[in-house]
Amino acid sequence: MSDYGTMQSRIADELGRADLTDQIKKAIQSAIKKYERQRFYFNTTTATFSTVPGQEYYGASDLADIPNIVQFDAVEIDLDGVSRPLGQRDVAFTNDINSIAGFMADPEYFTYYQQQIRLAPVPSLARTVKLSYVYRLPALSENEDTNAWMTDAEELIRMRAKCDLFVNVIRDVSAQEIALCREYERDALADLLRETALRMSSGKLRTETELTARSGFLIVRGY
Repeated sequence: MSDYGTMQSRIADELGRADLTDQIKKAIQSAIKKYERQRFYFNTTTATFSTVPGQEYYGASDLADIPNIVQFDAVEIDLDGVSRPLGQRDVAFTNDINSIAGFMADPEYFTYYQQQIRLAPVPSLARTVKLSYVYRLPALSENEDTNAWMTDAEELIRMRAKCDLFVNVIRDVSAQEIALCREYERDALADLLRETALRMSSGKLRTETELTARSGFLIVRGY
């Protein structure tokens, strides 16, 4: 299993440069940022949190992933064994509903704002909310840290980081070598998207455009 330190060492070895420790770390982080909003089979998940009567905002203390959600695929509330989807609305819509003093009921809508989920109406009872979503994986810091970017997507991140170093740090690199690096990056991305399509569909392959346009709740950042 690869980890953060292993990737740094491999990139340094492939470049033949032992003097780029900090630059390699930055290039790896930039590569992850490049792709962390893309849907892959390893950055989708489901989780639940519980509503609290009178509480409309829910953040990291209620579910650690909430600040790192990129896209919602489904948000459902359990009403005594019956699952009901919540619709995503903008801030103004939620403000209108929750501005009625003292009005509480089972939520029908949600807004994602300031990295929190806001429910409307304000919950009147303790209920379970189930989320299905794309999210940012935990950040890598220590050399022994690892996640899917260092394993499943190792080639994609490594090649992206090397291209970054070629262009922005080393610079004295031929256009042919940079082009070859980009080609390896594209191939690695295509492989991951193909595997994602196979894992997340009934077997029918979809293009990258179709994958990125897949239906789901887009994050509404506010106004």
